[in-house]
Amino acid sequence: MSTLPKVAVLGLGAMGHAFASNLLKKGFTVAGWNRSPARGEDLQAQGLSLHTTPQQAVADAEVIISMLADGQATLEVLAQIAPACQPQAIYCQMGTIGLPETQEAIALLRALQPAMTFVDAPVSGTKAPAEKAQILVLASGDREKCAAAEQVFAAISRG
Repeated sequence: MSTLPKVAVLGLGAMGHAFASNLLKKGFTVAGWNRSPARGEDLQAQGLSLHTTPQQAVADAEVIISMLADGQATLEVLAQIAPACQPQAIYCQMGTIGLPETQEAIALLRALQPAMTFVDAPVSGTKAPAEKAQILVLASGDREKCAAAEQVFAAISRG
């Protein structure tokens, strides 16, 4: 039985695709979703469970990676998924969004799923380093509740 957390990756663009690929290579169970359904199809051969809705992707996830286009997309998808998430799941906002959107996302998650943990985890790096698991994750959140997220970050970054 695996001790690795189940992960959902929302947003399978250049960075999210690299994250999902690295997690799969390191033995994680990964579910994925992207607004453009064809994104991520190539990862199905590696074991990605590709879903047509973000709610389906997060249903069993212990750690959720959000790597969406912008703050508006992040807030829209967060509002959709929060009711479908496991109550103790960790939501890792890793996309490039502004402080106002981050604060709004924290408040939204707190209102919709108060038991979940929000981790603000922007990254330093681009597609090439992400593909080699060489990005830097700048995570901020409740460390006592984030051991599962730390396992995920270790698999996609240089530590």
